[in-house]
Amino acid sequence: MTLISADAARQIAGENPRFDLFDSPGSEGEPGGMARGERSRLFPLVIALAPESLQGGVPGRDLERFLRHGCAGEGPAGASPGTLDECPGVSAPGGGGGDRTGGDFVRENPLLLVWGHRMLEGVAPGVRLPAVLVDIGAGEPALLRAALVREGRAGSYSWREMDRIYGVAREIGAGDPDDLVDPSRPAGPLVSRYRELPPVLQGALNANLLDLRTAGRAAGLPETLLGPLLKLSEPLSFSRRRQFLVATEELCRAGGDAPVGALLERLWGDSPGGLPGQLSGKGSGGSVGESSPALAEEAFREVMNHRYPRLRRLEAAVRAVQEGTLRGSGVRLEPPPRFEGSRYRISFEAGSVEELRRRLGAVQKMEQDLDGLLELLFQDPLDDSLAP
Repeated sequence: MTLISADAARQIAGENPRFDLFDSPGSEGEPGGMARGERSRLFPLVIALAPESLQGGVPGRDLERFLRHGCAGEGPAGASPGTLDECPGVSAPGGGGGDRTGGDFVRENPLLLVWGHRMLEGVAPGVRLPAVLVDIGAGEPALLRAALVREGRAGSYSWREMDRIYGVAREIGAGDPDDLVDPSRPAGPLVSRYRELPPVLQGALNANLLDLRTAGRAAGLPETLLGPLLKLSEPLSFSRRRQFLVATEELCRAGGDAPVGALLERLWGDSPGGLPGQLSGKGSGGSVGESSPALAEEAFREVMNHRYPRLRRLEAAVRAVQEGTLRGSGVRLEPPPRFEGSRYRISFEAGSVEELRRRLGAVQKMEQDLDGLLELLFQDPLDDSLAP
């Protein structure tokens, strides 16, 4: 264990950012990010270097000066304010003198920040941080695993982080580090699918707005519609957003994007921000207006009505009985979820004999509707092949 100035650590990180893999604590979409940030500050930095830089297991004179002050020569070059008096000259290779920057020293002496990049954010240059020194000769695959062990968040990395991790693993010829990234599943193939998505869908995944499977379906939407549809669906719940995007993709695949474009135009055409010019036909610029729960729900209903007209007609038939024969009766009529079942639920409450008579009378009147309602249950609500 040794102490290193934040300035020196930043110079090491800047010369080779290969292991700058992890998001800042509290990044968008990461639950418990701030708690992770506080926890990470309990650990020292991990710095890889050549064993010959050490003398008796501790940094040699030149390395010690660099680690303590973040500079390698006299004068302003490479020195942080307040450290010039503490930063004596470091001899150049071959024993000669000369002023060199900290960057020069890092390039001449193999140094690599393996873990701790996020700890350097917002730390003043003069602050010294604890660091563990490891052998750079262990090889980059071993150093990658060391970084993942120190980060210690298996199963909770963002897609953005996994993209970086597996990208580096393949670049340096390491095997997929599934055991340290997500032990529950091989993440490598999933990262490959993530990389094939357009940036707007990658952003939605990192914001926890979508799952990978839904994002893959939504990738089939025209680019001009994708951004506005994601923005429009933000106020929906996760499951309803998924249904909305899948149904929209199916509509576009079956009948082109014109109906969906018309829906967006109608919902947003006159709203602040409007629609992108290429969609609205009002120019080449523009941004998408803000959505709202009411706007998102209206869009959801319209898309589902277009995608599943038979289901909507079944719902309308039941609603006609609820709002007609049973209106004001206190009797509740509930079809099975999505009409997948063989029975309706009819229920009521009564606080007197008179109320009971009224409820039973309403149920008797409903007998004439019951045959038609039961017949609905023998239709596939999602099979619109025969729908007019």
